[in-house]
Amino acid sequence: MLALVDAGADCSLVYGNPDKFPGNLAYVYDCGGQSVKVKPVSLLLGIVHLALHLYAVYVSPILEYILRVGILRDLALQTMAREFRL
Repeated sequence: MLALVDAGADCSLVYGNPDKFPGNLAYVYDCGGQSVKVKPVSLLLGIVHLALHLYAVYVSPILEYILRVGILRDLALQTMAREFRL
C-alpha cells in the first residue's frame, strides 16, 4: 500500500468505516466547530526505502473534509492488530 502522511497536518484522515477498527471513537473539529466521528488507528508505513515507521491516522466515514488532508480510498490497510478493508 502506498500512503501519503502529512507530518505537518493536525491529523491524517483515511476514508473508511470506523466501526471496522478496534478502539474508542474520537472527534475531529473543523474551523467552523463542526465535528466528524473518527477512529484513531496506528499504521506501520514505509517511505520508499526507509524503515517502517508507526503513524497515527484517523479512519473517517466521509470522503472529503474541510481541513484539506489527503484521503486514501479503496485500499486494504494492515494495522498491528490485523488487516482491514476500507
